[in-house]
Amino acid sequence: MNILKNIFIRLGISIATFLIFSGWYTTRLSMKNVVSVGLSQDNYNSTVLITTQGSEYKDALVNGVVGYLKPKPDYIKVTDVNRLLSVGIESWDAILIFHTLEMSKPPHTLSKFVEKNYNSDKVCILSTSISSKVKIDDAGSLTGASRMEELSTHLSPIISFLDDTLNLSQVGKSSLNQQSKYEF
Repeated sequence: MNILKNIFIRLGISIATFLIFSGWYTTRLSMKNVVSVGLSQDNYNSTVLITTQGSEYKDALVNGVVGYLKPKPDYIKVTDVNRLLSVGIESWDAILIFHTLEMSKPPHTLSKFVEKNYNSDKVCILSTSISSKVKIDDAGSLTGASRMEELSTHLSPIISFLDDTLNLSQVGKSSLNQQSKYEF
């Protein structure tokens, strides 16, 4: 009987530990959902979609991009990465995707989006992870760690991508012939 009691006690402790860790992970490390927001000027020239996950770092990235684009006559929509499968790529001049790799994998919706719709002329992906070296296969993406002190380093190639893409989208030229131009 003592053996059975010890097994149940250890099992109970294991389950409690798992539940505590899961709760801690969910509240401290998992990405929050993003509420969709659209910003536009009256007569906009370009359309920019920013899909992201809710975190302090990604919010700062979005604020940097929106702050850069706001004085320009563009339509900007910010939405959650989980809504990527409903995105019609042809409706946008530029698509920015900011996401976190969890266990070295992108969110499922991003993998499906890249598999079906990836168009490097319009899409710029920033993958953040602890190692900052892991990338999405088959996609010209940027990588980095979510460190606030590196924000301007990560914003610079994104702004360059937007400048090239939005200017070139009006004349129909390819904007990402040299992927290394946007690496950091």
